[in-house]
Amino acid sequence: MQFQLLPQFMASRRTLNPGKRIFNFQFSIFNDKETGFTLIEILIAVVILVIIAILGLIISFDFYKNFSIRSERNNIVSILQKARSQSLSNISQTRHGVHFSSSPLQYIIFECDPSAPQCSDYIDADTSKDIVIDPGYGISITNPTPSFDVVFDQLSGSCIASPTFNCDSDNPITVSGGVNPYDINVNSEGRIDW
Repeated sequence: MQFQLLPQFMASRRTLNPGKRIFNFQFSIFNDKETGFTLIEILIAVVILVIIAILGLIISFDFYKNFSIRSERNNIVSILQKARSQSLSNISQTRHGVHFSSSPLQYIIFECDPSAPQCSDYIDADTSKDIVIDPGYGISITNPTPSFDVVFDQLSGSCIASPTFNCDSDNPITVSGGVNPYDINVNSEGRIDW
């Protein structure tokens, strides 16, 4: 038997048992036998990615719907302003207006027939000069119920009460598409607010 200065567990590996480790300390994240990912880790990562993707789709669809409705509201305001501008400019010395048809929904910029320059609705319009604009997909006018006409007086641009539309801030044109409806007001002076 040999005399040892150090106990066996403190001796170096080379002197004791060169092929056997006494202390198995490793300073790495992965153990030699456990490299890679487990099935549960992969499933958790996939579930997290799917949840993030679903939330992103929901948010983007709502954003798109709101953008679409705001865009349609801006189009209607532009159409009303164009008709009012034509009346203010006294083009063809007649009134101009916008007809909101019901089936299918369309916006028609019209001018009154020269034989009835003081018309108050689309019935007396010169249809050869109509400008027809189709709405965006999924857009509807909920108030007032189409068909109705917004007519502007020549030179003054004031809104003329028609049989189907009352020029009043209490009677807005409501544009909707499933998310948030928007109101467009046309008062008796022809002012368009949105």
